Amino acid sequence: MNALDRLDALPRYATEGPGALKPGLERVTALLAELGDPHRTYPIVHVAGTNGKGSTASMIAAVLTVAGLRTGLHTSPHLVDVCERMRIDGVPVPTARLAELVESMAPMFEVVRPSYFEATVALAFAWFRDVGAQVAVVETGLGGRLDATNVVNPAISVITDIAMDHAEILGATITAIAREKAGILKPGVPAVAVDSGPEAVAVLRDVAARIDAPLAIVSTFPSLRLDLPGAHQDRNAALAVAAARRLAATDVRFAGVTETAISRGLAETRRLSGLRARFETVSTGPLVIVDVAHNPDGLDASLSAFDQVSGLSAPGAGGAAPRRVLFFSVMADKDVGAMARRIARSGLEVVPVALAPARALAADHLETALRAAGCPVAGMLSGPEAVPGWIGNHLGPGDAALVAGSFLLAGPFLSAWERGGQETAVTGRTVVSG
Repeated sequence: MNALDRLDALPRYATEGPGALKPGLERVTALLAELGDPHRTYPIVHVAGTNGKGSTASMIAAVLTVAGLRTGLHTSPHLVDVCERMRIDGVPVPTARLAELVESMAPMFEVVRPSYFEATVALAFAWFRDVGAQVAVVETGLGGRLDATNVVNPAISVITDIAMDHAEILGATITAIAREKAGILKPGVPAVAVDSGPEAVAVLRDVAARIDAPLAIVSTFPSLRLDLPGAHQDRNAALAVAAARRLAATDVRFAGVTETAISRGLAETRRLSGLRARFETVSTGPLVIVDVAHNPDGLDASLSAFDQVSGLSAPGAGGAAPRRVLFFSVMADKDVGAMARRIARSGLEVVPVALAPARALAADHLETALRAAGCPVAGMLSGPEAVPGWIGNHLGPGDAALVAGSFLLAGPFLSAWERGGQETAVTGRTVVSG
């Protein structure tokens, strides 16, 4: 077994579900202790939340890079390759270097028996130290209080939108979920959070007051110049700006975080951070967009944005209305009924896409839920790799497609789409390079 296979063999929530979760921080703490506690060698921006935390973390990282700081970025899950989870100034860890790190940690894996997520968190922290990171932006995996990233003592804590998700793990109410997210707040450490409504804000304020963590709630969302489309990104950007300004005002290490750096970082987030599949356009003729929206609130934002851009499509052959299609997969632990009802209101045709992981909802069960909600189902596909061919065979230049519902759909779809780039002339699609 090679090093990366050894890593892949560890229990992984994204594909296996709750059975792969190991609550508690003792395993990641033990791994990091053996590595010399690399997470204590540079300041950290810690980001939690239900929706938008990957985008917000990437915006903050882009700003810090523009400010001249060598910036590590930890996000999860990855889309295509595990190396995406740990980036320096937008560039993923080289595969060979990651393999070396895994090999060096293999004996500890045998003793500690970490989950996949715990191992990748420790690997990221170690690599950031080894390459001389001056700061790291670290996104939580699930929740906050018991998340493996919560071993850090950050320079600032950031909490994005809080909504219902992972209720079987985090709790069945917004109040319960907010309390888990608030677990990343630390005594005396400044924090910023987006206004997620009175229930969530009340919990955040209560926890912050009890531990004397200065907390600012961001409730004004101006339209800023972003390269991440969708009205929901204004909320994420406003939070990222608040975090960046707070860092600059309270910590001399971030003196380079000027208004100019903030503006440029927001305008070039994708290039500077390596962020992908956040309402990303991969083709303009037909219009094809891929998004990692994977819960009811996230899907609502994605569908609203898609309605705006796909309404601009030119008429099809003979003046017919453009065809609008959603390729959709979802995990079995999500609120599939709520998502199906939202899709039905969008008026999109839906193509369920089967996913292999045990955590995914079976495609036939998904089709039943979609039909029950009144969605027009236009067939079913055996996997993400089949989506590009369906688009090439069924959609014309004026049509539009959205691929959404899961990271496990978005990543393999992007790989398949980009492998098929040489078929552009045959399908007639206009491809936008990523």
